[in-house]
Amino acid sequence: MELRTVIAGRLKQEMHRKGFTSDRLARAAQLAPPIVEGYLSGNRELQFSELRPLCDALMLRLMRLLSASFASSQLQYRSTGGRDPERAAAIENAFLTVMDWLPTPQSLPTLIEDCEDDVPWLINAVWQVVEPLLKKYPTVEALYHATRLPVLPVHAGPGPDAFDAFLLRSGKKALVCVNLDKSLTRIHFSLLHEMAHYLFHARIELPIDVLPSDLYNDTVSAKTRPEYIANKFAQFFLVPFPDAERMAQRWPRMELPDGYLIQQRTSPQVVANAIYDWLRIRGGTIPRYMEVKEAVETAAAMAGYAGDDGLRTFLEQEGAALKALITGRRDEFADEVWASMRAAWDITDA
Repeated sequence: MELRTVIAGRLKQEMHRKGFTSDRLARAAQLAPPIVEGYLSGNRELQFSELRPLCDALMLRLMRLLSASFASSQLQYRSTGGRDPERAAAIENAFLTVMDWLPTPQSLPTLIEDCEDDVPWLINAVWQVVEPLLKKYPTVEALYHATRLPVLPVHAGPGPDAFDAFLLRSGKKALVCVNLDKSLTRIHFSLLHEMAHYLFHARIELPIDVLPSDLYNDTVSAKTRPEYIANKFAQFFLVPFPDAERMAQRWPRMELPDGYLIQQRTSPQVVANAIYDWLRIRGGTIPRYMEVKEAVETAAAMAGYAGDDGLRTFLEQEGAALKALITGRRDEFADEVWASMRAAWDITDA
């Protein structure tokens, strides 16, 4: 296949993943629209002076675009809600540069047939998967050790424009990147959320931190179903369905067991979601979600969970091992590539 045709296909693939139209790409690259259309159609002779701004606009390294081993991951940038796509792209570029050196994670014997859109069906299907996993791997740390899925903790800021976590995947290689600047309860949930994506969504491009708009509807659209399933996986790992049932059966009287949030390492919102799910699919009269949320928050006001040293230690160890692996191969990087790698992955030279 002619190189121009190959480059055209790669450019269109990156445009699709990162939400660009040809007009927007032309503006971002400061190139005339006919020039961009020429590259996208494969009709224009390749020129570095034009390919460089195209790659910069797409947050893509020029050498990767031209590489015979070009690979793309399954992270998409559409509908990111402003979640710092430049930092995410830099982390992804570094992952694609070093992925051959990373350990190959293992899957677990789990399966969710997510062709249904009915909420009660989906909730029960997720719980049927979570229940045996919880018995074998009772903590998020045990789950990650079992799969050997690498974790990259980075500092990406605490603000609303900073991502929580995302899964990078290309071929058999995968990596979860998590933002250390978020609360530990949020990090804990995010680690489980991304584990669900790893286990169930191997062939699906995934957005960053997209909250399903139909989270509390009776049906879930195909577009948001992967996010819905990942949310429910994390929720039921933290608040098992039998626990939600015991608490929900007291409704509208709301009491949390002593130390429950600390024991489960979770937040009032996750507990509220679990109780509300039980009430709406098995409890008869369905209250408003905000009623349940406010009741749980009131009951939990004196017994919150802010995180523990065990999760911090796990993240520190995972990050140190991953960065040591890359630092050990420093001599294989050009200085420019190494500088971008260090910045993206928060690597400090020893």
